Amino acid sequence: MSEEIADPLPVSTPPMVDSRKSVLRCYLLLGVSLPLAFSPIGVLAGPFFLAMIAGVIWAYRLRGRADPMAAMHGRWMVRTFWISSIFFVVGMLAAGALIHANADQTPLIETLGQYPSVDAVPEDVRISVITRFYELNARLMLMITLGCMAPPLLYTLARLIRGGRMAHKGQDLPNVKSWWL
Repeated sequence: MSEEIADPLPVSTPPMVDSRKSVLRCYLLLGVSLPLAFSPIGVLAGPFFLAMIAGVIWAYRLRGRADPMAAMHGRWMVRTFWISSIFFVVGMLAAGALIHANADQTPLIETLGQYPSVDAVPEDVRISVITRFYELNARLMLMITLGCMAPPLLYTLARLIRGGRMAHKGQDLPNVKSWWL
C-alpha cells in the first residue's frame, strides 16, 4: 500500500505584505533615482531620470491600491515629487539669478561691444568667450548651484527616508497632506 502525499497548497503572501514590499521598493527607487537624475554628468542623468519617472508612475499606481497603507504612502511619494519639483525649480531660478548678479561678465561685455548685434558674433568667437566666461566663473557657479540645490535635495531625501522608515514599520504617516517632513 502506498500512500500518496498530496502536494501542499502553495503558500501565498498576504496582500498587505506584498503591498508593503512594493511601497518599500518604490521608496528605494525614488530615493536613488531622484538625486542622481539631477546629476551634472549626462551619462548618469538620463537613465536615472527615466528611473525617477518610472518611480513616480509606480507611486501613482500605489495610490489606487485597496490597501490603505500602500495608498497613503503612494500619495506621500507623489506629493514629495511635486513639492520637491517646485523647490528644485525655485532653486534653479535662484542659482541663475545669483550667478548672473555675481559672475565676472568681462569677456561677454568686451566681445558684445565689438559687434553690432549678438547674431553678428562669429561662432569661433562665441565658443572662446563662453569658455573664458566659464573659466573665470566655474568655482562661483559650482558653489552657488550647490548652495541653491542642496536644500531641495536634502528635503526630498528626508521625506523619502521618513516615509520609507514608516512603511518598513508598517505604520501610517501622520499627515500626508503636510509639506513639512
